[in-house]
This record gives sequence, C-alpha cells and structure tokens, in this order.
Amino acid sequence: MSWAMNLAPIPPKVAGRPSPSSCMHVLLGLANHAGPDGEDAFAAVSTLMIYTQLSERQVRSCLDRLEEVGLIQRGNPRVVAARIERADRRPQNWDLQMQLVRGVEQMVPSYARRRYPPAQSARPVLSRPPRASKRGAGTAPRGADGVQPLHGRGAGSAPEPSMNHPTKPPSAPRSPGGTSGQEEAESLDRAAPGNPSHRAVALINALDCRRLRRPGKRDVHELATCVDQAVELGLSWQEITDHCHRVAASARTSVVGALRTYLRPDNLPASQQRRKPTWCGECDERTRQHELATGALARCGTCHPHTVAALAGVG
Repeated sequence: MSWAMNLAPIPPKVAGRPSPSSCMHVLLGLANHAGPDGEDAFAAVSTLMIYTQLSERQVRSCLDRLEEVGLIQRGNPRVVAARIERADRRPQNWDLQMQLVRGVEQMVPSYARRRYPPAQSARPVLSRPPRASKRGAGTAPRGADGVQPLHGRGAGSAPEPSMNHPTKPPSAPRSPGGTSGQEEAESLDRAAPGNPSHRAVALINALDCRRLRRPGKRDVHELATCVDQAVELGLSWQEITDHCHRVAASARTSVVGALRTYLRPDNLPASQQRRKPTWCGECDERTRQHELATGALARCGTCHPHTVAALAGVG
C-alpha cells in the first residue's frame, strides 16, 4: 500500500486513456490483496469496482493501462486455482512490480514544480569531520598523568536577580458618603446596556427543568431580561426567584414557554407587584441613581423605588 501511494510511477494523463487518479485507485485496490513482496494480487473486477467506485469498463481500462506501463504483470494462475475451485470464478492473478520507483520530479505535483522551480545553484554540502571510534577519545584534554581533569557542574557565575519588580497599583479610595453595599453590588451585577444582569442569567441556568428541554442561549437572554424587568417593577429578588422556581416546577411540556408566559408584567404575583415611580428626569432612568461630587453613585431621593416606599411608610 505504501509503495502504491508514495513510490509507484503512475502513468501520466493521456487523451483517450484512464486518468492517473483512476489508475492510482485501481493499483491501491490490487495492493490491498497483494503479499508483502507484491505478488499474488488476485482481486476480482467487482471488488475493484467497490473500492474505486468505477464502472467495470473503467476498471478493465485501468488494468490494461497499468499492464501497459509495466506496473503490474500477469501472475501464476495456479495460485488462484489452488484457492478457488470453480474455474469460472477465478480472477486474474497480478504481480506488482515494486522495484519500479518514480523519480523525485514525479513525486512533486506539476503545479508545485511550476510555482517553485528548482534552484539553479545549490549550496555546497560541507563534509563533517570523522567521528572518533570511541566516545570522547582524543577530544577531552588530559593531565600529565593521563587522567581527564574534573570540571564543576553548573554556570561559573549565576546572574543577579532583577530588582525591577512590578508593583500593584493602589486601589482607588472609597468615599465614606457613597452608596450602600447592596446598591454597589446591584450596580456591579448589572451588565452592559442591553444585556441582562449576571444574577438573572444565573437564576435561569439554575432552574430544575427535570427531563424537559433546558433553555438555550437565546432563551436564557430573553428570560433573564424578563427577570430584570420584573425586579424593576418592584418585586424583590427573593420573590422573583421563588416565582421562577414555582413556574419551572409546575411546567409539564416546556419550561421556557411557561416562563415566557408567567414572567409577563400582567402575570406576576398580584399581591407583590409594585409599579416603579415616575422618573424625575434628574437621575439615571434605569437605575434611578445620580452621581455625587465625589464620583460615587447614590440613590435618587425623589424617584427611587426604595426611597418612595420608605417615605410612604413614614407618612
């Protein structure tokens, strides 16, 4: 097989004759049935048709072409007769001429020869000095008594370590009059504009879908956006988490479809649903926070939901 693929001189393309690729496939089929020396390759034409996906006429034309160039020769028919009793079922025995090897020019494709022509002048090959018969003989220096001196292992002088160590830049100071820890966590949890928050995505991915289909990437993005919208309407994170788990546990056919239905604003728990106050126009419309002089974010005292709820409770 290796000779047929890499070394066999496949006949070139000639008008009215089989293509070189077809001849290569037929030769590979014969090599699959030949011995280690390339003899006794008696593969039937029908078998070669299965190997090469060629018609019977094409296979026979390839065999004639290979025999014409001398790559195969008719073998001893007694070998086939000794293994197949019926004479009408005995295929032709072929011997592969493995002593034929193509040259270097034939091993390189024609398009590669045109694109990368051989160099006109080659670099001279430098002859190597003869190696000693014994390892290390005549090369290592010896002392007066004929004994090789011992050499210390390792470098003679180790390089000094670099004193230019990178230092970690100091973190920005945190202003004492900034936002609370919960609001800072909510602002850090918020992803880029247009994308759902990370904890909403984690909530959808953590739902127990049992044996139903799990939400895909687009479904997770859509459902997490609905979760963020429900939180903006006034539901606490614990309430929306319990609501999503209840919907997923009660779904019978599709968890995604059930969440799409019950995460709509009109299908949220009526007893806990609270509308977001009207935007005052002075803070961020989405977060209802404004920036202080120190650069920190603070809750809007006019239209933030928690501030409005606190004022309503005091009143």
